[in-house]
Amino acid sequence: MSRRARVLSYGGEKIPYELRYAKRKSLEIAVHPDRTVTVKAPEGTDLDIIEARVRKRARWPGTAEKRLLLC
Repeated sequence: MSRRARVLSYGGEKIPYELRYAKRKSLEIAVHPDRTVTVKAPEGTDLDIIEARVRKRARWPGTAEKRLLLC
């Protein structure tokens, strides 16, 4: 499994996350109790698609991490 540390800018906030590529069919966004964010994506998924999904989850009210908790 390939892992990369990434940061997504959304509004005035920065959302750090760990991106993991794996043999899977769907994309998963997980927010952990320590407020770290992990994104698991199928191998070969375009980074633009991944970031669009993370942005979509970040649109809800509250801080970026709290918004992602709702996904």
